[in-house]
Amino acid sequence: MTAVDHYAPWSAPSEKALRARLYSSRDICGAHAARTEGWTREVWKTAEDLAADTVWRRAPETELHAIADAVARMIQAATRLEEGAS
Repeated sequence: MTAVDHYAPWSAPSEKALRARLYSSRDICGAHAARTEGWTREVWKTAEDLAADTVWRRAPETELHAIADAVARMIQAATRLEEGAS
């Protein structure tokens, strides 16, 4: 049983997949934020906050999909900022 199964039992399978994506994105972004500094850290923290604020909130599947895509774009931006800083 995953956290999504436990905390969002009302979810359909496709919605559970989106929630699992947000849940793992939250953890990944938090880990990156803990080991970076400056603007890059702020992008990671913002992505983490967006995923965390949404993962358990009841929302239409289309909204969850849009938010998961936004988090993915923020992850790409933070990764590019890190690559440019090296």
